[in-house]
Amino acid sequence: MADSSFILASPSALSEIQPLTINWKLCFICGKEEIKSVQLIKPYAKRGFRADKPETHGSYTSVASKLELIRNSNALPENLNKRLKIIFDADDEFESREVALQNTFVQNSAIFHKKCLTTLDNKLREKRKRTEANEYKTVNPTPAKRTRRSFTAQNFTKQCFFCDKDDGSYHLHKCSTKLLTKHVEKWAKYLMKDALIAKLSEGDMCATEAMYHKECLTSIYNKYRDKVTSDKDSIDLFRDIETKALDNVVEFVKNTIISCSEIKSTPVFPQKLLTDMFKEKIIHHGKLYDSIDATGCYHLVSM
Repeated sequence: MADSSFILASPSALSEIQPLTINWKLCFICGKEEIKSVQLIKPYAKRGFRADKPETHGSYTSVASKLELIRNSNALPENLNKRLKIIFDADDEFESREVALQNTFVQNSAIFHKKCLTTLDNKLREKRKRTEANEYKTVNPTPAKRTRRSFTAQNFTKQCFFCDKDDGSYHLHKCSTKLLTKHVEKWAKYLMKDALIAKLSEGDMCATEAMYHKECLTSIYNKYRDKVTSDKDSIDLFRDIETKALDNVVEFVKNTIISCSEIKSTPVFPQKLLTDMFKEKIIHHGKLYDSIDATGCYHLVSM
């Protein structure tokens, strides 16, 4: 019987077994194949594009420049860094990284998902905001931190408990029942309204003599009602997303087993690896959750 070794399964281990290459038929930024409804940008197919005329390479020039700016701020995902490394390792004689990257895009007719280009723009926007914020802090002192005590003082003034605006006592209504406090607390917690929760922690609205606009009270109730309805409607959609995410995990397991069999090794799949991957794929397919129950994923894959 031939000797075999054990390999701890992981996406990085699988990439080490397989040669590092770039599939130019996929989006260069994410390297993933999406459903047909996800819009693809093909700069080489635009009218007037010519490979021998750099002035017609607008999109490729723009993407190359953005990637370099984000790379310099160490904000690029690891998989995208690897693809850039493949390009620059293949040709280390270049005057400008941006120009070299642009030429590589042109030579290989690179394509991009529209949503991936939007992600790059968002990263650059965040980088500019952080820079501007840091510059602002150097010029302006840090404002005093808002505490529950500041909310208490505010509660006893004649202004709306919800919008903090003072339109005169004629338009403001005084809280007359403790039941209203219970309702508002329930809505605020469900909608995660931290400011309201902090105010309510100082005491019920009757005790603090809170006043409010009827329109503001109606508005927060409508937001609560709409969110409850939306959450119920999203259950079926989330089930479909769970199915897609599980398929991705199963595909990873199969590919790892095949790759390891070629080198006569046995992969080991830790439960945490599979559950974390399951959560990641759920988010990738479009559902953002603070906490995802993935405890059953490991058992489903093991069956």
